[in-house]
Amino acid sequence: MIGKQTKGLTLVELVLVVALIVVVAGLMFTFLGQGLTLFSINTESADEQQNLRQVLSEITNIARLTDSEDISCSSNELTIGSRTYSLTGDEVLRNDAVIARGIIYFEASINNNLLHITIRNNKGSEMSTSLSLAG
Repeated sequence: MIGKQTKGLTLVELVLVVALIVVVAGLMFTFLGQGLTLFSINTESADEQQNLRQVLSEITNIARLTDSEDISCSSNELTIGSRTYSLTGDEVLRNDAVIARGIIYFEASINNNLLHITIRNNKGSEMSTSLSLAG
């Protein structure tokens, strides 16, 4: 008697292969999804910090070029020459033009010829700087 020869796959083998492919694909998509989520979070955080840096950089650059007599603070408004910086709602304004959004705290003070600026966004990131106004 000649043995039975099989050619091709049985239904059980086919189901097992498909199930294995589904499990591997599911794991791949899980890792890919987590990677994309982390990338998105890090990109958003970097954008928020860049927003804070940009405001501080502009203010400090202008303050360095302005005589200390032309810099003043009052009621959380910073005036540097003809420019006035203030927080209105969640926006930092320069002469009524928006230069940053998503800001919940902006404070500027002058003590002993030292300009101190602190800014915080709605995500909790905070930056501050101090600048000597000798001049």
